[in-house]
Amino acid sequence: MPSWNIHIAQTEAVLERASSLARFIRDQNAFLFGNVVPDIMVGYMVPGIEEPLPYRVTHFANSEPIPKPREQEFWELYVAPLLQRVPACNECDVVPMGSIAAETASVVERVRAAEMRRGPEICCGCACAEVQPVSDVSGLLPALSSGVGVISSQLLSNMVMRVSPVNEVQLQCSVLDLTLGAWAHLLADKLWNLRVNEFLDVRGDRPNDQFRRKKQADFDMFGKTLHIDAFPQVTERLLQAAAHFPQYSIDGVHSIAAVGVAHETVRANELLQTEPNYCMLDARFFEQTFFEVVETTEQLFAERLNVLDVSVTPAVAS
Repeated sequence: MPSWNIHIAQTEAVLERASSLARFIRDQNAFLFGNVVPDIMVGYMVPGIEEPLPYRVTHFANSEPIPKPREQEFWELYVAPLLQRVPACNECDVVPMGSIAAETASVVERVRAAEMRRGPEICCGCACAEVQPVSDVSGLLPALSSGVGVISSQLLSNMVMRVSPVNEVQLQCSVLDLTLGAWAHLLADKLWNLRVNEFLDVRGDRPNDQFRRKKQADFDMFGKTLHIDAFPQVTERLLQAAAHFPQYSIDGVHSIAAVGVAHETVRANELLQTEPNYCMLDARFFEQTFFEVVETTEQLFAERLNVLDVSVTPAVAS
């Protein structure tokens, strides 16, 4: 299964292209979060999930060695009904994703300003720490990821980015974009697993523990070849959208923990300095399948939107 760095890179690629899907998405933050949603409540990536949901539920997949999520079934059950609200969503402005580059620049500026104002110590809002030299602020960056899995409900109000109140139209828009992100995740998993299965068939192999270890090592290595910058931001609008996810509700504690994991995934995704040395798969496999996932996501969205006779109005940047 692709790791979150791959899902995030695919999301960035989709939103960077001039496709009907990229033009349709209003809440990019919710869409990016949706692209990791299926892995939250199953308990694979996010700590603190005390009652995980079965994989067959979160991923619409049968129990088999290389499962293929039934993304079309998910679309018909959850995406298609929400798309009837498109006219209202056309009124919404674009909600941007978080950016590690922008966050780094902001931290550097805050540290520099604090050094000028107060000298050797600052209070960062929730704990005091010595100021690091402006050239070394890496220790201050993973703010969201610190304490992931031990977040209490009492801390929610302190962690939520303050934005204007969420109205019903905005919430509907964000729920739709989040659900589209979850569909994109399932489609990606389906395509990646189909191609892995075909790879095995050509070799005449069958899934086993050794294969799984090699496959995961290769996916992890491929993820390190991708430059990623975006992460979902914790906002009241995102938390409400996650709570209204039509398949099952995701509470605020789990949503914030998931954002923390996503943030740390992006921040720590150091690019390989040499050509990857894959154990079993190869660079061509990853390049072709990554491109196929992005292309198919856009193509299927456009085709199914056309069947529903829904128009796309270009989003307006806020």
